[in-house]
Amino acid sequence: MMDKHGKMHAIARHSASRPGGFTLAELLVVIAMISMPVGIVLPSMLGLLTAGADVQAQGILGAMLGAARGLAIEQGVPTLVHVQIGRGDKCWIAIFRLEMKQGAPGYGKFVPAEQYPPRRMPGDIAFGGLVKRFISGQDYDSVINNDAGLADFTTFDIAFSPDGGLVTQVQGNVIQLYADPEFFSQTAETAVWEVKRPDETGVRAVTVFNYGDLQLASPRHTYLTDNCVLIGINSYTGQFLPTEQEQ
Repeated sequence: MMDKHGKMHAIARHSASRPGGFTLAELLVVIAMISMPVGIVLPSMLGLLTAGADVQAQGILGAMLGAARGLAIEQGVPTLVHVQIGRGDKCWIAIFRLEMKQGAPGYGKFVPAEQYPPRRMPGDIAFGGLVKRFISGQDYDSVINNDAGLADFTTFDIAFSPDGGLVTQVQGNVIQLYADPEFFSQTAETAVWEVKRPDETGVRAVTVFNYGDLQLASPRHTYLTDNCVLIGINSYTGQFLPTEQEQ
């Protein structure tokens, strides 16, 4: 009995001396088991998040187009939605309205609409303006492959006449934005964009894509052909036309 009790007592002491929880080997096994489903699920989840940002960005741009068109009809002046890569290397959108300058030649310039501050697009989602110089046949032109071409591609305006119609020019002139230092500056902390891009004509269709992926892609114009979503804009209502995915 003494031997048996002594043996049992020794086992009890041994069991009591072991701390609670996992051993290192057990912990490594548990981590490996958890990592396997995470590795399978994570790419799908990231894809869903990207898709969600894509839809959200289209919704924001669509709302801004509606607001700009309504402002044009309400105030009886041309308006536009300006799109450009800006602060944080993100796509920003703002509404501008035409302001006539007393004694100045021409039609004046577009100034920010105070009631509609700039909006940043979610995630890395950005838009490109579809004009002839960026299209080659059925594909995108290789001019987008260089950084200057990409900057021009992601900088554009969608303009409305006072009657709410979509236009590419204002009173026969290209679109001229006023370089408000609150929005366009290389030093001001409140600025959204560092520089004002050259005056351009308005666009009637856009493409949406992941800007971070596009920057890293080679060649970029092939990436756009394979991965972007094309969206036309109704010339009379300013609303998006149904995409191929929605038809």
